[in-house]
Amino acid sequence: MRAHEIQIEIDDVASCPGSCAGCILTKDERLSHGPMMSEDMLERVHGRVAEYVGTLEGLKTINITYGIADHLMMPDGYVERLYRRGADLVLGSGISGGECAVFFTTSVIGRYEKVAPKLERIAETIVEGVPLYPVVVLDPCKLQLTEYGKTYAKSFALSRTLFGKVDLTLNLSRSAIRSMTAKELCDFASEHGFSWLTVNLAPTRQNYEATLGARAEIQDWLLEFAKEADARSIAYSYGPVMRRSLAATTINPGDFVINEVVFETTAKSLQVDHHGNIMFKAEAIGDVFHGERFGYKPMGNVEDGPIRPMVDVAKHKISRAIVQDHLKVPACRDCQYLNPCMMTGFHTYNRMLGEMGGWPKGDGCPHVAKALFNHYAAEVAAA
Repeated sequence: MRAHEIQIEIDDVASCPGSCAGCILTKDERLSHGPMMSEDMLERVHGRVAEYVGTLEGLKTINITYGIADHLMMPDGYVERLYRRGADLVLGSGISGGECAVFFTTSVIGRYEKVAPKLERIAETIVEGVPLYPVVVLDPCKLQLTEYGKTYAKSFALSRTLFGKVDLTLNLSRSAIRSMTAKELCDFASEHGFSWLTVNLAPTRQNYEATLGARAEIQDWLLEFAKEADARSIAYSYGPVMRRSLAATTINPGDFVINEVVFETTAKSLQVDHHGNIMFKAEAIGDVFHGERFGYKPMGNVEDGPIRPMVDVAKHKISRAIVQDHLKVPACRDCQYLNPCMMTGFHTYNRMLGEMGGWPKGDGCPHVAKALFNHYAAEVAAA
């Protein structure tokens, strides 16, 4: 999280109760992930977010993401209306250009004859200064289908032509990494010209066994992917997060750096669910938010009033929770990467491990962070 940037995710459709890692819903069933945010709530959320952005100083970039659902499956015109709301919010702030953008999640799959006109209609609504980018949610199991890439290559290419770039995201689980090697993912991303690759490891009560229960396998996959992606200059999510955390503690060692970073992140990385609950969103292997699925209470709700007072109160509680979630784990207390790890979202993994399975005995890392920090440490030290 850069000091001049704010990232807001608005989940206008509820998430699948079991999370999307290893989700077995078919394309036609994805709207059953959960109820959509009401029109009244959407307006209220945008109003509160616009009001909140106006209280922050020094912003140069605003990113609004409409997440979780396959938005191309929504009724005609829905994405256009969402985009205009996001664009109006950005333009109303007086900040535009640069890296300001609106994003929406989608699979961009389906019959080309149906997908192409929808993409073209959406692209026609884009206003100057606020680009719109699709975020393609990939089901790793589909990479095993030999015709998958060929079947949807035209849709991916059209998306790049219309929007300038397309990002790719996927959720890790035991079944995901067994369906797709790191090299296969890099090959797919390169072949179809995806600009940014977000890898998510989001352990919840529902998917615990498929995620943290497979942490040794997932750790090896993440290391393999980091090496492959770096060697091929593929931009991806967790590398920059871990490099920044290492660099911050190398330059300014000490606990004060943790508060400084956490306070900044709490203020500028927010997620709003379909009920209007406002949550802190941390970065670990992808984004993990402080919501009930991860054992945390939201900061508040847009119905309760302005966001700024909620953030000002919550940032102290969040900082304490992060420290506590690390210090509860014996292996974390004396870890050489304790400080940089506390600047990320890995504490959510500790929380879920403690709740669901207990922390491993011995001095090994309870999840995947230490091996990854080891991977990036020499590079950061030499920079």
